[in-house]
Amino acid sequence: MSALHDASLPRIHQADPRVLPHAIGSFLSESWPDEQRHGVDRVSPLTIAVIDDRPLIRDCFGRGLKAVDGSLKLHYFSDLTSLETTPAAIGPINIILICAAWSKTKSDLYLSQIAQIRADRPETDTVILSEIEDVSDVLQAFELGVRGYIPPTVSLEVAVSAMRLVAAGGIYVPASILARCEQLIRQRPAANVDEESASLFTSKQMLVIDALRKGKANKIIAYDLNMCESTVKVHVRNIMKRLKARNRTEVVYLLSKLEGSVRN
Repeated sequence: MSALHDASLPRIHQADPRVLPHAIGSFLSESWPDEQRHGVDRVSPLTIAVIDDRPLIRDCFGRGLKAVDGSLKLHYFSDLTSLETTPAAIGPINIILICAAWSKTKSDLYLSQIAQIRADRPETDTVILSEIEDVSDVLQAFELGVRGYIPPTVSLEVAVSAMRLVAAGGIYVPASILARCEQLIRQRPAANVDEESASLFTSKQMLVIDALRKGKANKIIAYDLNMCESTVKVHVRNIMKRLKARNRTEVVYLLSKLEGSVRN
């Protein structure tokens, strides 16, 4: 069963660390600056860009959405490039819906697309429709700017309600994801202090941090980690924000201080 969650979700779960890891509270509360968002009420028509390179699945899904809510204005695209070349006549887009055949081999591709959308269209909400097995990919997608994750196990009615919630300024997280995060917490062995300090960042952020310590430029980090440079930039920005650092040099300095205090 899925659940709809509004913007108060981060505060609820940050208050009870036994329920969710530190990452879930941080990406929900920090992933999108409020001043860049303009919420739409729950009844106004929504303009949705549906991105899917599978025409049959894309068209059938779109017809299903229209059957549930006839006021939806749907535009179909095979990829981000075709979206960017769309005539301005269609007007502002409320939601970019990425329908993805997610896999570990394609995760970096989709995550880089999310980072690109965040950079190019900071005023537009992004929602993923996919079956993602690795919960860490879901967490990273939210940290990169996604506002909703819709698994294919929900009904069309829930999918429409989720997108309306996101457009109104909320966040949609399926109850199944929350349950999996809780399960991970319960299964995790007691962590020592070093592990707790590392939990401030995602696994991919830790890889970027290691590269920053070595003085590598963003292009080199992107090549070494098989990421897009835009994704690396988002990671660096989030690391700086988490540490309240003003530049890359200060990131390395603050991390050294943090590690020193942990050892002492």
